[in-house]
Amino acid sequence: MRIQRFRGEEELKLDSKARMSIPVGFRRVLEAQDPDSRDTPKATPTVIVVYGGHLDGYLECYSVETMSEVEAMIDDMEDADPRKDVMIDMFLTCSVDLTVDDTGRIVLPAKLRDKLGLGQQSPAYCLGKGKTFQLWNLSEYEERFGPRDAVKSEPAFNPKAVFDEMRSKRKTEQGA
Repeated sequence: MRIQRFRGEEELKLDSKARMSIPVGFRRVLEAQDPDSRDTPKATPTVIVVYGGHLDGYLECYSVETMSEVEAMIDDMEDADPRKDVMIDMFLTCSVDLTVDDTGRIVLPAKLRDKLGLGQQSPAYCLGKGKTFQLWNLSEYEERFGPRDAVKSEPAFNPKAVFDEMRSKRKTEQGA
């Protein structure tokens, strides 16, 4: 079975009721990774939006399945570990569950719109990041990283070399 991931990028707009359409490919991932949506006819998926201060200028969006993995890792931490409370604050306290409606939209709460500086005249930018996707204010994203269509890596960076290194490491581990 193919593992579904969030892929691609898209500019999004808020309507007058603070609704934002989730890209169709992203909705399919959310549906496939939400047991309630997957197993219940006419159910709509949930997206978990993390907004804490550790996210500098963007929101991180999780499927139900991926957030369950994060929660399980936090649960596995020792209660005496002071990092556990930090992780709880980052991923549970500073998160909100949003339901995708039957037309593929979410209502973005004021707290999240304010964090991004979004209004009706300021487009959002949605980026697939594999297991998650990010929401940015488009102008903030371009201010930090340049135009969306610009090359986003160092000229000397070779992604194929990274894959070769990872394949070699995997072969070494399998042979051991």
